[in-house]
Amino acid sequence: MPTPIYMSINDGGVKGSVEIAGREGTIEIIEMDHNVHIPTDIHSGRSSGVRQHGRMTVRAAIDAATPYIYKAVTEGETYDTVKFSFFQIDDTGTEVEYYTILLERVKVAEVKLDVPNVKNVEKEHYPHMVEYSFVYGKVTWTWTDGALEHTDDWVAAR
Repeated sequence: MPTPIYMSINDGGVKGSVEIAGREGTIEIIEMDHNVHIPTDIHSGRSSGVRQHGRMTVRAAIDAATPYIYKAVTEGETYDTVKFSFFQIDDTGTEVEYYTILLERVKVAEVKLDVPNVKNVEKEHYPHMVEYSFVYGKVTWTWTDGALEHTDDWVAAR
């Protein structure tokens, strides 16, 4: 089973409910979906357009950050950055951050409430959930061991 991802938003006093030492105030993410693609010609395999980033969509239990994120979507706020920190268990059994995704110039594109069927016994341990979708102007993917990274910025000269 994968470990959770932790999301931090650096503006507007947005603080999640995580209390784990070193991750206080983050939001625990239990699902994430994102894609980047480049249109290609099916016959030649050549690019037929510029890269396209889909929304960064995450799912979390409703927590203290939820009202602030609703505020951002309803008022059209832009966050400076949203960071996703990925952890894994190392050889000593310690959880270590191994990968990050940093979004910059971030808008909340959608907030979707998702309460499972409360009569379904298979879902009795599911919390009340919320799904957040973000769009952004710049993204940096970083493999922390060796600081291997790549950035894509819509504004940067190509």
